[in-house]
This record gives sequence, structure tokens and C-alpha cells, in this order.
Amino acid sequence: MGLAAHATHFVVLFALAGLVMLLGDTSSSSLATIFISGLFLGVAVLMKQPGIMFLIFGFFWLLYRERKQPLLRLLSILAVFTLAALLSLIVATGVLWFAGSLENCWFWCVQYARVYGTSISIKEGWDLFLSNIRVVIEQSWPIWLWSGAGLVIALAKPGKFRPLFPIGLTIASALAVSMGLYFRPHYFVMFLPALSLFAGVAAAYAAATQHVITRLLAFSIFAISMAFSVAKRAEYFFRMPPVAACRFRYGENRFPEAIKVADFLRENSRPDERLLVLGSEPEIYFYSGRQSTTRFIYMYPMMEPQRFALQMQRQMIEEVEKNRPSFVVWVWTPMSWLVAASSERLLFQWADQYLKDNYRPVGLVNMPPHGQTEYYLPMENAELQLAENFIIIFQRR
Repeated sequence: MGLAAHATHFVVLFALAGLVMLLGDTSSSSLATIFISGLFLGVAVLMKQPGIMFLIFGFFWLLYRERKQPLLRLLSILAVFTLAALLSLIVATGVLWFAGSLENCWFWCVQYARVYGTSISIKEGWDLFLSNIRVVIEQSWPIWLWSGAGLVIALAKPGKFRPLFPIGLTIASALAVSMGLYFRPHYFVMFLPALSLFAGVAAAYAAATQHVITRLLAFSIFAISMAFSVAKRAEYFFRMPPVAACRFRYGENRFPEAIKVADFLRENSRPDERLLVLGSEPEIYFYSGRQSTTRFIYMYPMMEPQRFALQMQRQMIEEVEKNRPSFVVWVWTPMSWLVAASSERLLFQWADQYLKDNYRPVGLVNMPPHGQTEYYLPMENAELQLAENFIIIFQRR
């Protein structure tokens, strides 16, 4: 995931910043350091809910580290840490309340999140774990080998390597990755710090051997292992042009096409005109510089077999009919909708009639499974055949 920026990357960024500040001994930590640590770990939770596992770990690590303090001092330390951790949430809640969006936030971050996070059964989660862990390990298996060796060494020599922190971090990371039981490959980014610590233990142990040749050999093997993941994808990282790299990594997600569609919309609409993208391509709003007519800027939640799906579809329909978009972009690819057999279909029925009654097609992008993308921007021939995957741009009559 080296060229991606997922929420999990930012969970790791702030979690690491907070945990590093707790690694010193008791005498070197001021209340200000503890406050900043709690603040960073609180922001990690704000990035994505699984970050709470690192916050909990940080709290218990602080409790363990300060266990010999007088009770009043210990309570004040924990109170400062907890207050700092809650501060980002308090500030975010205040901003949302001031903006009048607190109710929406509660729905998306708590009510819907609870449904989303509990929709996968244990059996389904186990199957997802088995299928995805193979992909994750395959990309960097030498690091996993070093990490496994480091775990064994740390447990065998606890006096030298003090394994309690990395083991605790490993448990917290595993719980964070497991939340919701989806086990998507990029979720394992949250496991990388713990993995790296144990790999470092193995490298440190090898570097401490008596013989220079042994140390050089160990260093060489370690360096090759670290370079393996990048070397395995050298074509992707260094030689592929951007569009080819996008196709390689994201498959049927039509990111390159979205740029040209957005260019067409920007050139043929006023800045104050609004769009509707029927699909999960919010980048079209960004590239075109035009606002959405609805809060639903991607379709996945409405296609999921969950109890809020029909309610969401009705809300979206109401918002679109109220705001009357000047242009509608209909994106039809499987990855843009992820329609399931049990998905609610009200949105499709409404969209078909709404577009017929109010809009005319003005642009088409055909995306055949094999071959080059075909752009008809503007679309001068109304009789064009649609490919298996396509994007149609409609303008209000």
C-alpha cells in the first residue's frame, strides 16, 4: 500500500507518535509529555475507530510504568493522559455541534458504524482472514520471518530485550486489525510497528554476535530482506507510467477516467452549479471543483445488507430532488456499487425514471474489459453502443 493514504496509515502515524513518548522511564517523563502522548493517541482514534486499541494499550502501559508512584501522583498522571486523549474528541464534537452536524455525525460514526462493524459473522471473518493474510505475508515474507525470530529471541532473553512492550503492542495491533472482522489488506498496516519491533530485535541480536563475518552476513541478509518488498514491486514503483500503475493496483476502479470526466464538467458548467455522481467516485467532485447535491458521495453503504440502507436511499433521493443537480454522472462498474443479491433496489428504480424525465445524455465514456477506454466528450451520437462498463454524463433539460 506504498502509494495509498488510508485512514489506517494515519492511525499508525498518531499512535506511534503517542506511544514513543511513553517509552522513557518514569523519571524522564513530565506531565506535559504524558499530555502530548494522550493527545496523539486520542487523535489516532479520531482517524478511525480501531485506533482505540492503541489508546487503551497506551493507558495500561502508562499504568504499568508508573505503578510504583504514590497513589495521588499515579491518579494525576492517568487523569492528565485521559483528559488529553478525550480532548480531540471534545473539540471535534464541539465543532460539529456548532456546525449543526452533530446528529449526522452520531448516525455515521456510532449508529451506522455499529451495524457495519457487526455485519460479518465469525466464520465469514475467519475466511476473510485466511484469504487476506496470505496476500499480506506474500508481499513481505522475509520481514515476517525476522519478526518471528525476534519474538522467539525476546521471549528467550527477556532481561536483555524487555519484550513486554512489543508483545502488548502486538496484542493491541491484532485487536485493531480484527475490529469488524473484515481483514482488508490495508488494515494490516496497523500491525507493521509491532512487526518491525520484533524484526529489529532479531537484527539487534544478530548484530551483537562476536564474529565480524557473522555480523556482516546477518546485516546483509537483513538489508536484503528489507529491500525485498520494494524490489518485488520495482516495476510498479519505478517504471510503470501513472495510468498503468493505477490499473495494476486498483483494477476496475476508474480513477484515470474520472479526471477526464471532471475536466469536461468543469469546462461545461458554472462554478455554482451542483453535480450528482451515481457511483462511488467522489474524486469527480474534487477534480471538477463542483459540489455534490447530496451527502451520499459514494454508494456502498446503500448497497450493503444492513437495516439503514433503504433509509439512506430515501434520504439521497429527497436531497437530489430538492437540490436539482445541473449534471448527473452515472458510473456503471461493479467496483463502483458492489451490489449484492440482497441489496435494496429503490435507488436504481428511481434513478432510471428521474433521468428519463429530467435529463439528456451529453457525454459517454466506454470502458471495455479489454482494450482502450473510449471517450465521447461531448457525445454527438445518441445511438452509441454502451460497453460492459461505462460512464454517462447527463445534463438537465
